[in-house]
Amino acid sequence: MQQLWEAEDEAGRPELTKFHNDLVVLVVVLVVVVIVVVVVVVVVVVVVVVVVIVEVVVVVVVVVVVLVVVIATAAVDKVFQVVVVVVVVVVAVVVVVILQSLSSIA
Repeated sequence: MQQLWEAEDEAGRPELTKFHNDLVVLVVVLVVVVIVVVVVVVVVVVVVVVVVIVEVVVVVVVVVVVLVVVIATAAVDKVFQVVVVVVVVVVAVVVVVILQSLSSIA
């Protein structure tokens, strides 16, 4: 151990200090790499989960709205009922297309 303390490299630094510095640099690099990988994985998982949840919620809301409109207009004039259903379906399709394009951007 005494020889290791007394041994010096070309720059005049003790060998043990050089080894210690190299070890510290290696540990710091490994910690930074692990942190970056964890952050990237978490961000990707969160984005995927949010997109899936938003799409499922939109589909459920569209189905519920269409059913409510159909049931509510069942007692009204048939022509009015058809017009309302067509408008609701068109709006639902537009909303789903917009959300799909937003989710593909994300």
